[in-house]
Amino acid sequence: MSTIREIDQMCAIKFAELEGTRLADDVIWEEEPVGFREFCESPSYLGTFKLSDLQYNDVAMLIGDDPKNTFNPRRLYDIEVLVYGKGGGKDEVASRVAVYVVYLLLCLANPQEYLLGIRSSSTLHLINVAKKGRQAEKIFFNYFSTHIMNSRWFKDNFDIEYKRQYHSKVKKRSRHRGKIIMMTNGAIFPKHIEAVSETTENESWEGYNPVFFVLDEISGFTSAVELERAWKIYNTARSSVETRVAKNFRGMGMVISYPRQEEGDVILELFKYSQGDDSRLCGSLSYPWFSKGMHNFSGEMIVIRHPRLDDYFGIENVGVEVPIEYAGSFTIENIADSITKLLCIPPPTAGGWIEYPEVLKSLVSSKVDVASSRFRLPLFTIQDRVITTRDKDGMVVRYLTKSVVNCQAKTQFDRFQIPRVAWLDAAEKHCDAVIVIGHLEQRIMDSENGPIPVETVVIDDEIIWRPDDGRGIRVSLANVETWLTNILPKHINLVAVGADQWNSAHLEESLRYLKIKTIIHNIKRDDYDLFKRQAYLRAIDFIDGEAVGQFNNLVDAGVKQKPVKKPNFLQDAADAVVGVTWLLVGQDKNKRSTVARKQHIGMPAGVTAGSGRMGAPTSAPVGVSAGGAGNVFNPAAGGSGISPINIPMSAIQPRVLRNQPGRGPQKLPGGVVL
Repeated sequence: MSTIREIDQMCAIKFAELEGTRLADDVIWEEEPVGFREFCESPSYLGTFKLSDLQYNDVAMLIGDDPKNTFNPRRLYDIEVLVYGKGGGKDEVASRVAVYVVYLLLCLANPQEYLLGIRSSSTLHLINVAKKGRQAEKIFFNYFSTHIMNSRWFKDNFDIEYKRQYHSKVKKRSRHRGKIIMMTNGAIFPKHIEAVSETTENESWEGYNPVFFVLDEISGFTSAVELERAWKIYNTARSSVETRVAKNFRGMGMVISYPRQEEGDVILELFKYSQGDDSRLCGSLSYPWFSKGMHNFSGEMIVIRHPRLDDYFGIENVGVEVPIEYAGSFTIENIADSITKLLCIPPPTAGGWIEYPEVLKSLVSSKVDVASSRFRLPLFTIQDRVITTRDKDGMVVRYLTKSVVNCQAKTQFDRFQIPRVAWLDAAEKHCDAVIVIGHLEQRIMDSENGPIPVETVVIDDEIIWRPDDGRGIRVSLANVETWLTNILPKHINLVAVGADQWNSAHLEESLRYLKIKTIIHNIKRDDYDLFKRQAYLRAIDFIDGEAVGQFNNLVDAGVKQKPVKKPNFLQDAADAVVGVTWLLVGQDKNKRSTVARKQHIGMPAGVTAGSGRMGAPTSAPVGVSAGGAGNVFNPAAGGSGISPINIPMSAIQPRVLRNQPGRGPQKLPGGVVL
């Protein structure tokens, strides 16, 4: 049985059809359509704010300039790939094109007959697909519904119902062309036209006659299973365009997103195809300030520099011009995320806690590099020994112990004057026991504004006891404690040891006797974020140990959650390095640390301004801000505020660039500077 709403809608459609039958048989357009720009800006139609010239040009690439040829099967492109940075207006543009398509269909006397060549009551569909159905409802259809309900043209010609209540009615004595029913996840229009929100579960689109589709945030699919589904959805959408062709009709669509990862990202692959490999795709890639239009900003620019930009463009110390209004988006805390979301330059993989693994690898200074004279060994040369004994029940047990063969800190200054700290992460079985040793150095690095001091966390050694469950070898916790209470104090100036509450039970009393401070602290997300900031400032100096690999195999567990290891990987050394970093630079955010900083006496012998460090880079630390903290643009000595670099805007948008796989564009886009 039909519901009252369905009967009401059928009556409205029938009325509109009866109105149409009064027209001559050779009349195609019931109303002369206007172009897209006029439709957007004229108070008689949408009457909303202007799009930017770039956005208008992008739309014209897909639908052309003649409204009567929008559905022409001989047009150049079927699908447009919009790669705008976050906030660049992707949904705004796509929703306006969708509303415009509805407008054109309603201007036709009989859209089914004109487009398909047959008199039919088949429904024509506009389809929006997002990773989550609620995402489509909240974002795309929110834009879509707002445009429909605020449009003078729709309100003058149709009754509009929203959530079972009339939003507007056609004025008396005006021509009534039917009724529009708006819902949170779609809309029903006269002349058998519907807009629907489809889920990613439906990969077949059976029963639909797509006139226009939008695949929203398609790069949100990142896992292997999700990527396979994303490509199935895209292929379904594309085949619906290619197989439903008539004399006056060929469907079209838009794929919109910002990229999430470098390898296998759907939107980047499609954009690459649009630049030459696929004749039916057109594409546009743009930073959000370009897509929205530079007239919306003050014109004052700052320059962003980051290792990921160097790698992407293949140019050392390259910079990207950014409007000063975006300064808050490129602080030390969020620059990596903003490079992905705003500059559309993603990390190698999505979901990794360290977005740019190459950054950490570049901070390892224990390998020989003749060009930079980088050479630094771990602090100790160590020998392993397995001892066999019996437990209280008489069972044979085997323990792993370690002893010192040699200490690399040969000078008296290095051994007993530099204050060092250690972090303990201990376990007897199943997990590693780890001691990481480090100290703080103030290193002088060159910048565009002269030498600047940078407090660098130097990791001296990672001492790792690894149990072997298969051979029944446990970690000798007594040996681990001996390292902290006897071996390390004998060879270095150990001033503090940190551990979590589980590892500190029997430690504090022994260390107090040696006048070594014990600090109990449970590693949390804030501590990991502190380490990441130091790393992106290039203010961490690693030895060639296991911690770097462990950091690069962590995944983000949520905004307030400590990152977690991938299956079959370890995290103990990473936890200990984070602990050392917290001891040295994280305990007191407002003044110098109470542990190593109060005893800090400056740079070790042989390290001078401009000479880098024992393995330090002599170039400006990428992302170092004024005063060593704050924003990651315009390195400057002294101060902590924003000091923008005023460089005139130049060049064109990157929308016409053709990307090479795994590397940046062949020529630099607008706003990229050397």
